[in-house]
Parts: sequence; C-alpha cells; structure tokens
Amino acid sequence: MPLVGDVPDQNPEASPLLADLRAIPPLFMTATTTEVLLDDTLLFATRAARAGVPTTLHVLPNLFHMWHLWPDGLPQARQTLEAVALHLA
Repeated sequence: MPLVGDVPDQNPEASPLLADLRAIPPLFMTATTTEVLLDDTLLFATRAARAGVPTTLHVLPNLFHMWHLWPDGLPQARQTLEAVALHLA
C-alpha cells in the first residue's frame, strides 16, 4: 500500500528525494543539530549537490525548530535571515 494515497512510493510526488533535481535553482538550507528534520535536510542537500545544484547548507548547534522566527531575541535567527537575504540577492 502506498504511503501517500494512490501515489506509488517511488514517485517523486511521494518524496522530493526521488525527483530529478538538476533544474532547481540554487538552494539555501538551514537546520539545527537538534532539529527533528535534520536528517531530511542533510539527505536533500546531499542529493541536490550531487545533482549539480549549487547548495548552501548551514547546520547550527542546539536550537529549536523554527528558531529563525525570533530575530529580535536570538542572534542566530538574525544571522540566518541575513544569510537568506544574501542568498536571494
């Protein structure tokens, strides 16, 4: 039985790790060492880089999920948002 409705498990719609990533734009990803999605972030960044996508990955220590939403209270959040802005410029 497929994990995503009627979509076969090996279909890129079931997981972006299965997609052809060669045409995606340069990628900026960030996570923390305690992030619930850290493994997914590392897998996707690796897959994109191997597909030739310019990939920037920042892994910060010991922050909580969605830390970047508090730039007024966390210097790491402000730094992350500044890095995103530079990436998009």
